[in-house]
This record gives sequence, structure tokens and C-alpha cells, in this order.
Amino acid sequence: MPAASTRPSTAEPVRPRVTLWLLAIAHAVNHAQAVVLPLIFVKIIDEFGVGVQAVAFVAAAGAISSGAVQASYAYVTRHVARTRIMAAGGLLSP
Repeated sequence: MPAASTRPSTAEPVRPRVTLWLLAIAHAVNHAQAVVLPLIFVKIIDEFGVGVQAVAFVAAAGAISSGAVQASYAYVTRHVARTRIMAAGGLLSP
């Protein structure tokens, strides 16, 4: 019979509450940005002299891409570990 290993486990315990809090905070930051964007758009229109139509197209593109990311999250989390997704998001975000 092989002897039991006395080495401590190197894997950290999974803490789903911490992951949930991080996700909730990231979600709140996204909503806060959406609230602040109209103020930024007004400044962009004044400073760069672009039309309201151009700003509307940029805002629509951002909303569509954000919706696509949120819609794909449920599918991706079934195939990729959430820790890897959060790590990739941390590396990709500015």
C-alpha cells in the first residue's frame, strides 16, 4: 500500500463568493460608465466638432458589442473555467 503524501496541496480553495463579488463589481462599473458616457459625448461634440449622428453611431456600436459579449458569456462559461475568463479579462482590459 503506498504511503500517503505529507506534502501540502498547492491548489488554493475555490471561493465562489469572491468570484461573484468581483463579477458584481465589474458589472456595476460597466453601468456607471454607461451613465457617464452622455456627459463625455457632449464634450466630444463641442471639442471635435463632430455631429450628433457620429456620436450616436459610436454609441450604438458600443452597445451592440457589449450585448454580444454578455450574450456569449453563458455559452463560454460552460466550456472555459471562470478563473481563466477573469484572468483573460484582466489582461485585456486597459
